[in-house]
Amino acid sequence: MRNPSEILRGQVIISEKENMTNRGWLVTEGEISIFFNNVLIERIKAGDFLGETFIFKKKRNPVAVMAETDVSMISFHREPILKYFRDRSDRLLKIFIINMLQYQNDQLLRVHEKYTRLYKESVGKL
Repeated sequence: MRNPSEILRGQVIISEKENMTNRGWLVTEGEISIFFNNVLIERIKAGDFLGETFIFKKKRNPVAVMAETDVSMISFHREPILKYFRDRSDRLLKIFIINMLQYQNDQLLRVHEKYTRLYKESVGKL
């Protein structure tokens, strides 16, 4: 983990070519947009996490991330986080995993709602 980094509005934070493996970010201020193949997937704001599965897998996420506003983010790296949990009780890791699963479930519900809305709008145009 490191100190929050300041990112200016419009700045590309991550390009699709960059390797996001082993890293996650907590947005502490502002809002960012996430793109896949130049298509907006999601906008996330302060308090949301990007790359939350970094602790569980070593897989590249080919997305681009851009600052919609001035943004502050904290970067987390996989190895120090794993070391942190190795030095703590199993209970703490279980609590972390439960919280992470709940966060991912909430994200899936938001995506489902967005998909349903877009589907209904597209059917209405036929």
